[in-house]
Amino acid sequence: MEAFSTDVALLPNWVQAWMNILGPVVIGAGIILLFNKETRLTGFLTLLSTMFSVVVMLGIHGQLGMVKLLGLGHVLFWTPMVVLIWRKLKTISSPIFFKIILWILVVTIVAALVFDYFDVVSWIFGNRAPVVAA
Repeated sequence: MEAFSTDVALLPNWVQAWMNILGPVVIGAGIILLFNKETRLTGFLTLLSTMFSVVVMLGIHGQLGMVKLLGLGHVLFWTPMVVLIWRKLKTISSPIFFKIILWILVVTIVAALVFDYFDVVSWIFGNRAPVVAA
């Protein structure tokens, strides 16, 4: 974890800022959704998928360093979450507050996935250079 934190500190400022927004928004939204019966499962799955994606990312980082393949953790676990959240948005009858939280969550995850899909595809097609200088 220390090596990952060290590498994150070497990323461009805008990437660090995005990561400082992404984590709290996704985790915060997941926790808030736990407080409503209709969104509780979505909140739990959001937190669980985020935990699994972090484990995958740290595993990849441990093996390959700070490479574009790190986005695979989000791609694997957050892509199904987008589908689940989108379906929930179509059927939810809970107070508007929880709908807003779901919208914030899905927009944030989709934004992250745009970067992650681009990075993973880039890695698959040969861009295997480290993202930060050693």
